[in-house]
Amino acid sequence: MPKKKKKEMESEIVQDVTAWHSLKTSDVFKQLDSSVEGLSNNDVVIRLEKYGPNKITITERFKVLKMILEQFTNFLVILLIIAGTISLVLGLVGAGDDAGTSEIIDAIAIFTIVIINAIIGFVQDYRSNQALEKLKEYFEQDVVVLRDGKETVIHSADLVPGDIVRLEVGEKIPADCRLLEVNSFKVDEAALTGESSSVTKNLDIVPEEARIHDRKNMIYSGTTCVYGRGEAIVANTGMRTEMGRIAELTQVKEELTPLQLALDKLGKVLGVIILVLCGIVMGIDWLILGESFLESFETAVALAISAVPEGLPAAIVITLAIGVSKMAKRNTIVSKLPAVETLGSVDYICSDKTGTLTRNEMTVKEIWTIDGLYAVGGSGYLLDGDFSQDEKKVNPMEVPTLKSVLQTSYHCNNSAVIREGDRINIKGDPTEAALLVAAEKAGFSKELLLKKEHEIFFDSDRKRMTTIHDDNGKKYAFMKGSPPVVLTRCNSAMKKGKETKMTKALEQEIMKSNLGLAEKALRVLAVAYRELPKDYDKTKDDEIEDDMIFLGLTGMIDPARPEVKDAIEECRMAGITTVMITGDQEPTAVAVAKEIGIIKTDEHLVISGEKFALMTNEELNEQIEKIKVYSRMSPKDKYRVVETLQDLDHVVAVTGDGVNDAPALKKADIGVAMGITGTDVSKEVAAMVITDDAFNTIVSAVEEGRNIFENMKKFIRYLLSCNFDEIFAVLIIYAAFQELPFLPLQILFLNLLTDALPALSLSFDPYDPELMKRPPRGKKSSFVRDMYAFASFAGVIALIGSLGMFLVGYLGVGDRVIANWASTNNLTLTHEQLYEAKVAYSQTLAFVATLSFELWFVFIARNDNATSFLKSHPFKNKYLIGAVVLSWILLIGVVYIPPFQAVFTGFKPADGLAYYLISLEDWAYIIGFTLGLCILFEIFRYALRTERMAGFAKMVGMH
Repeated sequence: MPKKKKKEMESEIVQDVTAWHSLKTSDVFKQLDSSVEGLSNNDVVIRLEKYGPNKITITERFKVLKMILEQFTNFLVILLIIAGTISLVLGLVGAGDDAGTSEIIDAIAIFTIVIINAIIGFVQDYRSNQALEKLKEYFEQDVVVLRDGKETVIHSADLVPGDIVRLEVGEKIPADCRLLEVNSFKVDEAALTGESSSVTKNLDIVPEEARIHDRKNMIYSGTTCVYGRGEAIVANTGMRTEMGRIAELTQVKEELTPLQLALDKLGKVLGVIILVLCGIVMGIDWLILGESFLESFETAVALAISAVPEGLPAAIVITLAIGVSKMAKRNTIVSKLPAVETLGSVDYICSDKTGTLTRNEMTVKEIWTIDGLYAVGGSGYLLDGDFSQDEKKVNPMEVPTLKSVLQTSYHCNNSAVIREGDRINIKGDPTEAALLVAAEKAGFSKELLLKKEHEIFFDSDRKRMTTIHDDNGKKYAFMKGSPPVVLTRCNSAMKKGKETKMTKALEQEIMKSNLGLAEKALRVLAVAYRELPKDYDKTKDDEIEDDMIFLGLTGMIDPARPEVKDAIEECRMAGITTVMITGDQEPTAVAVAKEIGIIKTDEHLVISGEKFALMTNEELNEQIEKIKVYSRMSPKDKYRVVETLQDLDHVVAVTGDGVNDAPALKKADIGVAMGITGTDVSKEVAAMVITDDAFNTIVSAVEEGRNIFENMKKFIRYLLSCNFDEIFAVLIIYAAFQELPFLPLQILFLNLLTDALPALSLSFDPYDPELMKRPPRGKKSSFVRDMYAFASFAGVIALIGSLGMFLVGYLGVGDRVIANWASTNNLTLTHEQLYEAKVAYSQTLAFVATLSFELWFVFIARNDNATSFLKSHPFKNKYLIGAVVLSWILLIGVVYIPPFQAVFTGFKPADGLAYYLISLEDWAYIIGFTLGLCILFEIFRYALRTERMAGFAKMVGMH
């Protein structure tokens, strides 16, 4: 290796494209201008200035002010702000009179709703942006480096390309490095690649085109040393590392959810409708009837307020918040409210294997000896599970050969399983932990552990490990390793507890059994032992490891979660496709996928990361919906899968637990992190966290998401119908009679009452099991567009009620009723006062009729056009019943309680005189008329469900 040249770097060191894994060690030193003695302090200063600190940087740091302003960019919110501003201005202009007071109250109500909505949205966005901060913290640590030939401890942020680092068990790799020396060096790369097993590192040069999983001479930032020691030279730092690239992918702008897109369109449609109608009203009032501009403008504003669904944004936020509370009881924590609704739209789940579909706990499932094959029960690091042979339970401590296999596995082991209550943590290699747990299931414990006095370490060349233990003066060597390698060290084998000579036939039988276990996607290790002379020489490894007695084969796998298979089948019935994306090797991935039902037919494709990287976008678009398993995938590959599915209009959920999953979690329509095994980074970037790490909890969350979306459709359908009712009434009655059918405060009362009580109570409609038997709605399907026909027809039907009752007062009995009322109260009214009283009476009738219709109609609006009123169990929602009853009480209160009468009826008699009360005859007209109209609407919907009317129903959007 060349010595360090004492000169400053003059040329740019290109790190992003250099294939460090394919270079000779001498060339690595040359390109990095470093040496075995490390860098000088002067070199470090220059390189820190050139490359910056070894930290994750955020390309666009989130700004609080920008995040606040973004909460007011939704078109519906803008519409509310405009309406509120105009109401406030008009209220201040007319301060002192009833109209001015109502305008100010309306403005306050609107702005309160807008501010609450903005606060909730800001909190969601702020929490989402914390993900990058967590990713930065993931790297911070102290590290041992060699500088000027001396060991020193520095902060990882001060590392620069060319530094020499020294690493031991338990330490996190601080940067992307090329290995220089290894001593049984193993690294857990699950955080980067998702691979469940630790990777044994070596110094062998690999081809330039090799993928991350195959670069055995490289170690990467964020991964962890789990065995042995190593020395390496830093190649890339900060954002140039593989983890840095993950951070770049994580800094992706979140796209709007289907609900947000639909509501944005709704806001624009309502905005256009309002502007057109306001223009028509102002034109009639100002230009044709000759009213002043201000009066015409006030009239137009009254129409606008009746058209704007003030409570819709708040109702949606509250409904989603209710959903969050329900989901928390089902082991799901939602950090982004829109995720609740998005879950109901999901038609693709891209799941990580390790820790999500599987337990991320290597488990011994089978043990083969010459005496036969033994099955090991249980899963993960729990001690539950029995041993059996041919489905008959056996006690392993009473089967000599099986006991010896487990004894060797227990002793030739450097791992530890730490159990603290319900939490289980392992220290060391997961494979060794699996062997340790298998032995503990049989009854081995620390009390039976023999004293270890020597160890011959595992490395990639030897492919075996041996430990020597003392048993009351007797010395025993216990070995485990690759079956072919261990077999070459054995001259005999154990059969029924006795030693038998190794023969060619026996060797073939062992290798055939090894192949059989491997074909089940089990990771196979062979174990052997021997008794050593008391005076054995510790320096002679070959002599110690010679003449071993073969004991058996252990087959282990990261097992599938037991509940996953049923959950995937339930997803399939709900029209949701589940695919596996993993960093593991293809045989392991395929075996798990077949076991849990992801792969069911030969048409389901499996693709490796190598082949995936070579696919063009056109090829991927054509094949992606057939691919069910992706193996050996990098974070960038996962991101591309999600992006491609989204381009094909799929709504994609991604599950994961590692840092490597973060880009795909952020890119997905909804990212789902695991609460127990998940890293802080994955939890922060995800829209929701599954607290029990169970895949079936995701299915429960989808159920809840679909139910919430259905309930949101119900109250949006209801609110649109109510708003269209009021729009039509104001437009038609004003155009015909130049009188508003409702007072400004009556309009406010109508909107706030229907928005607050009946609409919100629809959020509590019980879950319909049929929802999970329907396919998910498409990304391009606009549920709001389908509601326009419903709301328009409902508005026309309701108009008949409000217009009819207004006409009853205005052209019918109004003059007689007012004259009788004046006579009863000994009032002498002028012609103008009689007219004003008649208009007030007509407005009160229209107001009560409109609200009555809306309180009946809520039971119809909660059903889609395919379901009849009677079959929908209309009285199953106790909250809805309570809301309607309370609404009736409030309506009666504002009509009959004197302080409210002055505000809500429009009558202005002399002090001390009685107000006009709605009579029983009036109520009979109102209830009969509005109930009859609701029945008429339901009859019309029934007709549309018939085969003869199906075409028409589809044409008008009420199918």
